[in-house]
Order: sequence, then structure tokens, then C-alpha cells
Amino acid sequence: GLELPGAVWDPFMGGGTVMLESMLAGRVGLGADVNPLSPLIAWARTRVLTGAQISEFVTLGQHAIEVARQIREDHRVPAEFLETERDWYDPPALAEVWSLTEAIRALPQDGPRRLLIIALSSLLVKASKQATDSVTVRDNTHRWVPRGRVEQWFKARVHEHARNLGVLAEVAPR
Repeated sequence: GLELPGAVWDPFMGGGTVMLESMLAGRVGLGADVNPLSPLIAWARTRVLTGAQISEFVTLGQHAIEVARQIREDHRVPAEFLETERDWYDPPALAEVWSLTEAIRALPQDGPRRLLIIALSSLLVKASKQATDSVTVRDNTHRWVPRGRVEQWFKARVHEHARNLGVLAEVAPR
């Protein structure tokens, strides 16, 4: 078998904190999770990017917002999406989630696109009427999500992740 002395194994990796800490300690981190989104989140949190790559990510996030706005101007939310999601989102939030998803899908399938998927996925429960990400019940204290709010959250999340990746690039062992 494969031997990795000093490796750290996390069978319930969730958002990848153990992977990140292993990396910062100069050790190999291995993880798994039943949630298929967990490895993607861990991947996104452990990228060591150059300043140019981080700038590209931020620029692509702004581009996705602009494309999403154009998509909303040109098209209505498809009926099948409305049918499955209308009970979980206020109409403005639903339109923004859908159009951002479509804008991101149109991008090349590379690292920046994957980072944008994670940025958007981190907002889905916040933008919805769902109580938590682990319990599929309606939030009795839900507050209306007005037009533009999902885009604001998405932009802020992209910038937050870019800052975190910049710090990681400074402190990660080479």
C-alpha cells in the first residue's frame, strides 16, 4: 500500500479545516466525507494561488454578476426551476441564484470556476427560506431577500475568499 509518514486522515472532513491545518503544518492531509460538496470546499480552501490568479478569480466573480444580470434581462427563470425551488426562495433571490448559476456554468471548467461555485453554494441556504444547511425545514424567522442582495453576498464572499487565499499564499509552506 501507499505509505505517507506523518499524514493526517480526516474521515469527516466537512469544510476542510483539518486539511488546511495539515497543509500549514507541512503535512499531507487526506480526507473524505459523505457530502459530495465537502471535497470541493476543502479544495477551494487549500489553493495556493499567485496574486494574478487571485485577481483573476475576483474579476471572474464580477464578470459572473454582470452576465447573470444580462441573463435575467433576456430570460425568465425556467418553469422547471420555479417548480422545484419557488417554495424555498423569495422571487428576487430565486432569480439571482438561478442566473448566477447559469453565468458560472458558462465559464470554462477550471480552477476559478470551481472557486465561484463554492462561493455561490455557500450562500444558498442564507438566501433561502431553509432553517439550516443540515435540516430541510422552513425558517420561521425568515426575512425577505430583496433584489440585489444575493449578488451583494456573492461579491462579498468572492472578496472574502480572495483575501483568505492571499493570506494562505503568504503563510503556506512552499
